[in-house]
Amino acid sequence: MKKKIERNEKDSSIIQRRSIRAAVNIKKGEKIKKQMICALRPYPKNSLNPYEDKKILNKISKKKIKKGECISWKNII
Repeated sequence: MKKKIERNEKDSSIIQRRSIRAAVNIKKGEKIKKQMICALRPYPKNSLNPYEDKKILNKISKKKIKKGECISWKNII
């Protein structure tokens, strides 16, 4: 059975899902470590899912990422 988001659930799925966010201020050029990230709601477009955290660990930030800001592939090298 394949799971699918129904039309009436699309708006609420953004609020209910979590995304990877900065737990602290991350400086430009800083290596991302586990204690620097957390999973919080909501889930904006182009943000990363919490299960993708291992993919971004030890990557370098392209810009300053403020505490609470979503981390996406455009923010890291």
